[in-house]
Amino acid sequence: FARALGCGRRSRASSSPVGLSPWPVPLLSADEAANAELKRKLGVLPITHKNAAQASRAVARLVEGQSEVIAGLFDCGGEVRREDRGSAAAGEAGPLRTSVSSGFDARGVDTSRLAYLGHGLVPHMPEVAAMYSRLHLRTMRELRYISPALHPRRCRVPELRFRPLVGFASGLFGDSAVGNLARGILVALPRKLVDVHIISLGTLRRNGTVPSQVTAALEERASRVVELDFWDVASAGTSEELRRARRAIQGLGLHALVYLEIGLDVRSFVLAHSRLAPVQLVTYGHAATTGIPTIDAFVSHSAFESPSRRAPPRYAERLVLLPGLPRFQRSMPEVPEEVASGGPATEDWPRWRQLLQGGAAGPLPALEPESRVYLVAQTLCKLVPAFDAALIGIVRGDPRALVVIRVGHPQPVVHWRIAARLVAALKREEAVRVRFLQMQPADGYAWALRHAHVLLDPFPHGGHTTTP
Repeated sequence: FARALGCGRRSRASSSPVGLSPWPVPLLSADEAANAELKRKLGVLPITHKNAAQASRAVARLVEGQSEVIAGLFDCGGEVRREDRGSAAAGEAGPLRTSVSSGFDARGVDTSRLAYLGHGLVPHMPEVAAMYSRLHLRTMRELRYISPALHPRRCRVPELRFRPLVGFASGLFGDSAVGNLARGILVALPRKLVDVHIISLGTLRRNGTVPSQVTAALEERASRVVELDFWDVASAGTSEELRRARRAIQGLGLHALVYLEIGLDVRSFVLAHSRLAPVQLVTYGHAATTGIPTIDAFVSHSAFESPSRRAPPRYAERLVLLPGLPRFQRSMPEVPEEVASGGPATEDWPRWRQLLQGGAAGPLPALEPESRVYLVAQTLCKLVPAFDAALIGIVRGDPRALVVIRVGHPQPVVHWRIAARLVAALKREEAVRVRFLQMQPADGYAWALRHAHVLLDPFPHGGHTTTP
């Protein structure tokens, strides 16, 4: 640093600036350095993007980085490098010299964001996702696993009882979109036909609190709840954590294992590479293909998919379609008739004012009893540049419009970028009519949904369980 700033003097006995000495130990261990190099090559996908060109560049960096990492496992002639031949001869599951620890932090290359980077990517998602999965299988020790009871040479499928035993796995149970999806699916399953086990990647009740409406309904429906509470949230897991999780699930003797999402939680992505049940499925908690070879089918609904047989395939897995749209029970009380018919009443505006300016006193520009509140209550990553045009058109077409965008979980970088896109396109007097609603407790969120004039669902990425 002294040399860079031009303020360091060199001693005659040393080439280092006076007062500075070499760092006594490496800053990164060998595994940490390998992780960092992988992240550098794969790049970090943007949570949201400014335009289509930026999205295309991000995808190109990911694909090029994957190719570079995979090519690095081979020599120029396409042969496995000499030091890796012994592992390769034993099959792809063998650890390579280039392997990194099973604790590789996959959050740095979060492919769940791929789904929001444009329609042009959709036909290529199966290939990109499968390539990403193969890359992890080649670089993460112990990721590939088959339960001994399900090994092809001595496969013992659990005896089919009167009721098949089905496990539902996720790290996102609770008051969330995935939790609501789980409740909708599980509560509708007849008890006489399906024996339901819940596998929570982490603790089902956060911090031991009183169960939420969603959690209580899940606990009431399940025959058994297995909590893998030793596995930290947002962690790819250590070798020991993976072994404990696999052992716990194997002990259930499942006929089928259903992942409610793969990709939103790094734990589900890592665990899904193991064969722990004869049939393994994923559904639309995150509506994107996984590319993982141990996932047998993607369960969706016909109304969600293209009716054209000529449409390019969107899934690496076999697609299983249920009819129409899913119909879940209401998760919120009925909207009062006077609110449903007339929108916000005059007495509602002080509460809106409090919500939109964080309780600060004083007037809020553009918020008057004559205003019309257009509420966008979806996850911010779904608000892509294509949807900006609709919001801008509403602000310009309705002089009384107040566009309110819910921030949800603390995502300052995301909502600043969205705000910057909108401000750049709007005049100052128009921009003041776009407001962000900070994360609210359940009652505040429900109040906002009931007291808005219009609820806007974004496109092309709409909601499902998060759509009121």
